Amino acid sequence: MGILAGCQKENPTTPSVNVTDQVIGKSSDYRLRFAIDWGTPDKPYITHCAGLGGNCLPDLTVTGHKLTAIDNVWPAILAGDNEQIKRAFEAEYETLSTILDPLELKGVIDGTHVATGNDHPDHNPYRYLVIMKSGSINSVYPLMKEP
Repeated sequence: MGILAGCQKENPTTPSVNVTDQVIGKSSDYRLRFAIDWGTPDKPYITHCAGLGGNCLPDLTVTGHKLTAIDNVWPAILAGDNEQIKRAFEAEYETLSTILDPLELKGVIDGTHVATGNDHPDHNPYRYLVIMKSGSINSVYPLMKEP
């Protein structure tokens, strides 16, 4: 059974965003979608994002040094070791700050937020980076490599 996680946001819709030098965060002018979560409360497992009114950001295509930064933090995220995740986020802070909401990025580093995620390498090109606070999903970043 899937769980929909979200909060209402009143902004225009966009199907995808190519991340260049802009920061994509909740303050952006986009309508957020629901994250379809098949995981547990402490370990979400996002399969996709759909609909409107949730906490899943627009699809983000990452390339170049941004993809390298995501590739560098991804093993720590999949391992689920918060200290390792904090160190990885600190090491890639400059680049990640161009992709993630700055408050969430700082929160992962200072321990007020938790970064987790999953991917579907066999059938889905997305990596889903999930930022949690106080045991609830705060944001979902659907990250995709350029095809």
